[in-house]
Amino acid sequence: MFKSLKSLEEELVNIRLAAVNSSVWEITLPIIHRARVAINDAIRTYPFNVQGVLHSLQTSPVGYVTLPSYVDRVTGIQPASSTITATVAFRHLPTVATNLVEVSVGGVIANGTWINLEYETNIHELPGPVGLRSGYSIGTNEFTNRVPISHPYSLMEWPSQGYLHYVCHNTSQHEIMVYTSIDPTVGFCGILRGQLGTVAVNWSAAVHTSQMIYPIATFPMQAQAVIQAAAEANMYAFWAGHRAKYDEYTAIAGEQALDLTDVLALVRTLEDKADRRYRGMRKAPAVARVQTKRT
Repeated sequence: MFKSLKSLEEELVNIRLAAVNSSVWEITLPIIHRARVAINDAIRTYPFNVQGVLHSLQTSPVGYVTLPSYVDRVTGIQPASSTITATVAFRHLPTVATNLVEVSVGGVIANGTWINLEYETNIHELPGPVGLRSGYSIGTNEFTNRVPISHPYSLMEWPSQGYLHYVCHNTSQHEIMVYTSIDPTVGFCGILRGQLGTVAVNWSAAVHTSQMIYPIATFPMQAQAVIQAAAEANMYAFWAGHRAKYDEYTAIAGEQALDLTDVLALVRTLEDKADRRYRGMRKAPAVARVQTKRT
């Protein structure tokens, strides 16, 4: 399943980050940032494997492809061209410094062959959102090929391919896009519009300051409940040590403030809930019993 960082944050703290007056924004934004920390702490605590595909990779003259560091295991390789019918073999060669895969087609080193690569990886921490570079709108050729980001945002923590969630905080408009590469000096490149049930939106350059780009998390379906419970526990643990912030939060979110004893009890309950769900998913299957028919 796919989940935007924006959705995860809002579900965790029950606050929708919208264009409001500056005083409320100054209070809300640190709470949203803290929610991201709580989510990433939960992801680190409970590792899950997810599957993905890297499209249109080209082998070097000696048959190698350099993979992103987040690729933990290569599970399959298919030629990107349907005209290649020979058997494709590969050898994954991860090291501390590099992450390579060696590819051969029909027993011969693949030279300049385009491939699609299937892989497994752990759920990795989610990078923070980035802002759109000013002056760009949906109607420009620059935007249809690239989504340029503004200074001082960085894409160093973003995966080299994936989904992005484009959101306008002034309106309810949003769109999920695929990017196939990153140019550190420009932004996201190789854009595919209107993905995962969304449609292409006519984004205006005039309101770029209220538009943000969020990462999309890929979770196994059963992992969501574990990550959510652990993130809630992390958030309440933060509130337990920051009472003034907690009072501000409950006032904005419209929730009743709990006393410290109840907050700490919630932390323990949620941690136990996450542990039990995670252990249950990791539990080995029971030994099958053979049934025999009496004669």
